Amino acid sequence: MNVLAATVTPVSDLIRTYLTTTCLAMAATFVAIYSAIANRIVRSATRRLPFLGRFAVFVLWCASGYGLVTIALGTVAARALEPLDDLWLAPIVTGIFVVLGFLAEREGHV
Repeated sequence: MNVLAATVTPVSDLIRTYLTTTCLAMAATFVAIYSAIANRIVRSATRRLPFLGRFAVFVLWCASGYGLVTIALGTVAARALEPLDDLWLAPIVTGIFVVLGFLAEREGHV
């Protein structure tokens, strides 16, 4: 157990230093994986609008919507991961990125 703690603790310290950035990377990855679904929903909701209306909604969604979703998810993830003990932080962050990799594979991005 001491060898495991000696290995995981420095990695967790490094992750904790960049936890906000790491969580934003997680959120951005999640948004990138499911952006096609969100775009389809926005497209179907704006189908009856004239071209300029559809264009304006799409630009606002891409500029503001994805940014707000990424920041909100990143903040929630950082707040959830921040209180974790060093022994758990690195394995959980690694597990989250592995799960995101599987989700990306399932959605055909890998």
